[in-house]
Formats: sequence, structure tokens, C-alpha cells
Amino acid sequence: MEKLVLNISLHTLPVSQIFIVLKQRVKATLLDGPAGQNITATFTASGFVTGEPGLTAITGTVLDNQDNPLPGVTISVDGTTRTGVTDAQGIFKISNVPVGPVHLIVDGSTTTATGEYPSLSYNLVTISGVDNPLSAPIYMVKLNTESMVYAGLQDAELILPKVPGFKLEVPAGSVTFPDGSKEGYLSVTVVNSSKVPMAPPNGMQPQFIVTIQPTGAKFDPPARLTLPNVDAHPAGAQVEMFSYDHDLEEFVAIGLGTVSKDSLTIQSNPGVGVVKAGWHCGAQPGGSGCCEGPGDCGPCAEVSGACLSGCKPVQPGTKPLPLTAQEPNNCLIEFCGEQPADGSDWTNDLEDTEANFCKTCEFGEVIIDEEKSLKPVDQIAGNCKTETCGVLSQPKYDATDISADDVLSCKACVKGNIQPVEPDSKECCNIVGWNKGGNKNAAGKVVCCHGKKKSCGRYEHTDEVWGEGEVLSQIHNECIIMHEDAHKPYVRDCTTCGKSARKPSISLLYTECESYKVEIECLKRREPRCKGDIDCSFGVSILIREARSAANNINGVVEPGEPEYKCL
Repeated sequence: MEKLVLNISLHTLPVSQIFIVLKQRVKATLLDGPAGQNITATFTASGFVTGEPGLTAITGTVLDNQDNPLPGVTISVDGTTRTGVTDAQGIFKISNVPVGPVHLIVDGSTTTATGEYPSLSYNLVTISGVDNPLSAPIYMVKLNTESMVYAGLQDAELILPKVPGFKLEVPAGSVTFPDGSKEGYLSVTVVNSSKVPMAPPNGMQPQFIVTIQPTGAKFDPPARLTLPNVDAHPAGAQVEMFSYDHDLEEFVAIGLGTVSKDSLTIQSNPGVGVVKAGWHCGAQPGGSGCCEGPGDCGPCAEVSGACLSGCKPVQPGTKPLPLTAQEPNNCLIEFCGEQPADGSDWTNDLEDTEANFCKTCEFGEVIIDEEKSLKPVDQIAGNCKTETCGVLSQPKYDATDISADDVLSCKACVKGNIQPVEPDSKECCNIVGWNKGGNKNAAGKVVCCHGKKKSCGRYEHTDEVWGEGEVLSQIHNECIIMHEDAHKPYVRDCTTCGKSARKPSISLLYTECESYKVEIECLKRREPRCKGDIDCSFGVSILIREARSAANNINGVVEPGEPEYKCL
């Protein structure tokens, strides 16, 4: 490295020459001369002397968010075979790298440190023939795997128990993972705001930043994001929300969020949310200041202009009083000034207590919700009724209150009471305990009917996505029955109404797997009956996928001593 010392008078140095000097590292010391004389500066500029391209290298350090070195992290130059691995001090060196713009990939999954770490990427320009050090350490945050959720097939909600107010809402079918799959695990981890790998834009310094993993996951529609309002934005404020775009390698605005009425959280506005996994934060857009300081106009006034002197009262009945000023349990929201007389400000603000479980609010009055079902612990066991809050209301019959033992003993819910029934052709399947399984819309079972095995099944799906196509329902019904028919060879012969047990020598996992194979093959053979109906064909494909998933997740019924079993 060579050093060049220049004594330059600032007012005589052309701008173009300043830019030339600043292409390399420059250290300047201002010298304040006597009055009437020019102020001069001494510049010390240092620059690399280029060398052989084969000697070009990249060096750096990888640390966690507590400044501890991360050993075993793999750093590679994208598009090449050039890699390096961090040592015990987190230091790495990649030799013989390309000259010019390069793209670094930092793979935290290979670290030997405890826990899981993400992948990051960086751009830099190398100088030929020298060691090119990174300008700062690479910080990697240890991922939070305790609160991860499985998303894709159903609506998912990810919260952080240690961060009240945070929530990520992922609608079913909206996430696409880096490998193209539509289901998998998502995690959210709080990042040390002083060690974010890529600094937020415009000099922002948000106090709360999270990373959503895995990197590369995409959300369509956007996943709604709620953040704790740690930056103390005022209630109702519109706060800009930011996401780090790994394709652009910079933070980008994803839209606005609204601060809640109690000022505790910031929720992304409808249609706004997380589009790509990565780092996310909320920050107030820049605005003009006020010489009088931030001030506070109070709960019943608003700012008119930039400064506190512009406070003016709000129109009566338009702005709610703070929660601390509300009258508790009166079923009304108190507003500044006069209260509306038509009850339009009604809401249910009853405290959530046992005494108020059956109570609700209706236009400012506390009433008993007679249709509301009592909690399970308050239900009367064994009477197959659902008890409600209304003492004069007629309880509704609920056949799902029947236990599995009752069903297998040929008992049913008859006029609100559990009673024995004779197993005839109609009752054989009616007494089956539907909704006892994981799928509330489809069920099947082999039961004993007059000493003979009978396959029972039903399909009751009315979801808008599936539609209510008669052909799809028939296909599903037939394939459920075929699934149950496949169980018959492995079930003991029936002698009377009672439990049909599998043969002791046959594994329950094996029989379930074989039955799911039959069901899947049945669905494939019957799909042509849709005759080009897109909704019907789509429904059949979903049923095949769900059957395959169920077949591969039957280890939950492994009995003691049985090995884990993988079906498909």
C-alpha cells in the first residue's frame, strides 16, 4: 500500500479533483488559520497498488448478535467455486476470487455453533491482487425455532410469547417456499437493531426489527404484519413499514400500517403486509419538526399545523376517550364532548370474567346471550345436549357428545338422551361417531351390522373453494367407502354389536397405509368423471394430496414397541 500526502487549499480545489481523491481512502485534518487567511486541509489518501489477479482475495469476520464469533460459516462467491469457512475466531479468507463486482453468499446453516442461522448476501467490488477486507463484520442472528409454525394448508398465525403485540397472519395457500413447495415451517426472530446486517434506509433507527425465515419465501396475498409500537408513534398514526428485498439487496417500503387506538401496536393496512421473507420494521416517515418540542394536545384535541400552538378541540362525539377515562362495563365507548343519543357508539367492552361469560352488550345495555353455548366444563356429561346460557332456552341436541365407547356399544343420541339402539340397516352407519377424527367434513369406519362388517362413510364439504359439485361429492363418497373396504380383511369377524378389532398380528400402521393407497388410486381412476369441470378436477387433486399427507403422518398412532412407519 502506498500513501500520498497532499496539502490542498479547499477553495482552490476543483470539484472533479475532489472526487478523484475520494476514490480511495482519505483522511483529512482541518487547520484553522488566523483571521483573514484561507482555511486549509491536509489530506492523507491511501490506495491499494494492484497486483496479479490470481492473488485477489476477500477477508472478513462473521459474528452473532452478541459479538461472539461464529465458526464453520461458509462464504462463497456466487457463480464460482471459490469458498471460505470461518475459523474459531469467525475469520475467513477466500483466495483467487474474481476481480471487480462480486456477489457473496453467507450460509449460516453450516456453522458449528449451537442453534440455526440464516443465509445472507452481499455485493462488493474487489481490487486486483490484494486482500479485500469487508468494511464491517457480518452479523448473523440465531433463529427462533421455538415459536415456528407450519403454514400452507391452513390459515397460520405466528406470535412471539416474549414480544406482546407481534403477529404474522398467513392465509392458507398464500406462501411459496424457496423450493417451490406450498407448505412448510416459518419462523420469526427479533434482531438486535444495532447489528442488522443491512442498515435501514434514510438514516432510520427503528428499535424493533425482526427477520422472517426462510429467506426466499414469498406471500401472495401479503401476510398481514402487526408490530409492537416501541417507537411510541401516536394512536391512529400512519407508519411506513419496510422489508428487506433480497433481490434488490436494500430495504423497500411495503406500505402503511396504522397505530392502534391504545397506541400499543402497528398493524399493516388491508392489502399491505409481508411479500418476501427477510428483515422487517416500521418507521415514521420524515416530517418537519417543531421548535416547541413534540408536545401533546391531549385526548380531546388535535394538532392543526406542525406545532403545539396549533392544538384545537375535536368535534364532540367523534374521538373516543382514552381507555383509562372510559367508564368500565357500561357497554358504551365514551367520546369527547357530547355522547351520541342513538346508541351508535355501542361495543362490547365487558371485562372477560367468569361472571360475564354469558353477558353481552346491546345498545348500551347488558343482556344475557341465551344462544351462547356454555363452556365444555359446564356441559352436562352424557346427555348429548348442548347447554346454553339461557335458562328458558331449549338445549340443542348434539350427537358429538356421545363417547367412542358409546358408539361402539351401539348407543345413540335419541331425543337428547344416550340410549341403546338396535343395529338395523339404517342405524349401522348413523351411530358411527362422526367428527371424532381430524377431518370434520369426511369420516369413515368399519362397523358391525347384524353380525356382518359394513363400511360407513360420508362427505359433507360446502367450502367455497371446493364448491358443492354433485360429481365431486359422489367421487369422494365412493373412495371413502373403498378406503374402509380395504380395512375389512384385517378386522375380526363380527358376532354382535360391539367393537371391531384388528387382528393382533397385523400392524395398524400397515392397514391404514394400504387403505390410503386404495383411496388415492380410487380418486385417480374417477377423476375423468369430472368431464373437464375445473372445480371438480381441482377438488380431486386436493383430495389426493390430503390423502397422501394423511398416509405419511400416521405415526401419531404408533403403538408402544412399534417402529416409525413411512407410507408413501
